[in-house]
Amino acid sequence: MNVTGAIRTNQGGAAIARAQPPCNNVAGTTIRMQTLTRWQRALRHPDEIWPAIICAVRRRGVREIERHGERFYEYKGQLYPAYLHEGNAGVFIRDKAQEYCQGAGIDVGANEWPFPGAETVDDTANENALKLDRDPDASLYFVYSSHCLAHIAAWQSALNLWSTKLKPGGILFLYLPHESMLLWKPGGPWVGGAHKWSPTHDVVVDHLTGCGMEIIESNAGRDGYWSFHICARKPGNVKASTRKSDTSPAEKEK
Repeated sequence: MNVTGAIRTNQGGAAIARAQPPCNNVAGTTIRMQTLTRWQRALRHPDEIWPAIICAVRRRGVREIERHGERFYEYKGQLYPAYLHEGNAGVFIRDKAQEYCQGAGIDVGANEWPFPGAETVDDTANENALKLDRDPDASLYFVYSSHCLAHIAAWQSALNLWSTKLKPGGILFLYLPHESMLLWKPGGPWVGGAHKWSPTHDVVVDHLTGCGMEIIESNAGRDGYWSFHICARKPGNVKASTRKSDTSPAEKEK
């Protein structure tokens, strides 16, 4: 995997071609389940109860409409495609991520949509975004995370931890909600208190470069899922294997 080329960044904000989302004829059921999950989470995290109430009130301002045979949600004068509320954000960036994320790695915050070939890390008492005791430091070829960092108040600590788990030359691939997506703002109608902050391209890049990570590709503008991605590399020359293994082919030859 060659990830040593020049930085390729789209600062202009042009949308990249979006993946075709899977057909979903049970949108109403999906929304009800997400609402139930939000309230269950609020009950586990008392600090999210009040944001959940605000979220429920703000949902009254979201209107579902149809235009040219496609469903949208209208909020504060902006139209948002209905598929943004159906989960599985990672399908929109999977092909790009697979160009870089090879070998043994983890998907932090995978839920029911894990990155192919990655070990999943979800929010449990024994393991979560801030507790990764399963994998030794400098042991992974990649850490992938889609729409998880916004849920973490101590996001700087999370990024620092994730980078320590990477081998030299390892990849950190982040897919994040774009700041222009009002429904995903902290306290917004779709997330309530589950989103602790609103990530921006420059803030995340500044933190990663400050930690010594090299940004090898990023897209500052929003894509078809109203999200952006950042791909960073830990300094070093280890080349990742295309197979899920603890050693790369080069290491095996030694």
